[in-house]
Amino acid sequence: MKKKYQYVIALCFLAAIFASCTKNQKYTIKGDYSDGSLSPTIVITNSSDSIIKSLNFEEGKILIEGNLEKEGFHNILIHYDDSLKTKNNFSVWLSADDLDISFSNNLKEYPTIKSSNKNQIDLNNYYSLLKEESKEANEELIKAELKAKKLGEFLRDEKFNQLYYEVDKRREKVDNAQFIALQKFAKTNPSPNVLFFVIQESSQELVDKHPESYLAMLQNIASEFEGDTYFNDLVLSLKKKIEVSVGKKLAIKIFGKDLKGNQFNQKILEGKNVVLLVFWKAGNDISRTRNADYRIIYKEYSSKGFEIIGINLDKKADWWKTAVKQDNISWPQFSDLKGSSSDNLDYYNIDLIPNNILITKDGEILDINIPISTLSIDLAGLIDKK
Repeated sequence: MKKKYQYVIALCFLAAIFASCTKNQKYTIKGDYSDGSLSPTIVITNSSDSIIKSLNFEEGKILIEGNLEKEGFHNILIHYDDSLKTKNNFSVWLSADDLDISFSNNLKEYPTIKSSNKNQIDLNNYYSLLKEESKEANEELIKAELKAKKLGEFLRDEKFNQLYYEVDKRREKVDNAQFIALQKFAKTNPSPNVLFFVIQESSQELVDKHPESYLAMLQNIASEFEGDTYFNDLVLSLKKKIEVSVGKKLAIKIFGKDLKGNQFNQKILEGKNVVLLVFWKAGNDISRTRNADYRIIYKEYSSKGFEIIGINLDKKADWWKTAVKQDNISWPQFSDLKGSSSDNLDYYNIDLIPNNILITKDGEILDINIPISTLSIDLAGLIDKK
């Protein structure tokens, strides 16, 4: 799965939000792993993200006991091949109710967990739905990734982009399966704590695509989080995201000045039909790599009604100007030199850097945070239609 949606926070913070005061309750975890080819180790982190237990399986069995300061979401990390540094994370609701865990042979799937605690039962239900909905999509993604790994180094330009375009589409299908599972799960009347948690497990791409649905799910459990600052901030952020989402209209505004000290002028867009707003920083390695990719796309499409506008998010003009020169950027650049406090971030509701927004000259948002391989192919279709 792609990187986690940015509203996902560390489990330690989740535990702090959702935990009840259950000081010094005893917890017990019994684990079973039938495949003897691996020797896994369980590492449990608590609400402060510190290790509270670390234990090896002995003959396929493990028994972990301890005193629990606070019940809530905890993270279990499975190490199972030190030579390859192989590991897998999954979340449990740790409480005074015993957990009886049976791990899959490959240790990659969410395990079978027996518990009398409703929160853990709800977690089980969610991951069961997720497994069911995403099975086919995951298989297709694995095949596409293997094909890309095998052929990628031998392909160039359009064929290379098409190959990775197929991978991106398979990843999108996996994300869509996650969204379907989440929708089904929300209808099962789960614990508000667990629903809030799995909402935050969604990728940013999913939330960008379905902000209204996510907001509706949160509003259904809002009474359980009255006065919770984080919950309220998340709701407010989703409301802003709805205003800046695919299909919405938003006037193109750029705060700050260009490299010559001039304010943004709509004349820049004369003769252009499609505009890519690129949000980047000089000190961000991914931003710099993407600048090289954008340069190739710009060369091909800038004469066909396409424009890129770079929106820099540095605080020092020297950093920005040096990066523009080093990256050989020829498209218009603007910055208000406010860094992470830039008015551009607030206006376009950007919470991840680097990022981009594909928008028409008239302000219709076509897509957000587009991978390079997807952009080059989708853009060709858009230009042909204009």
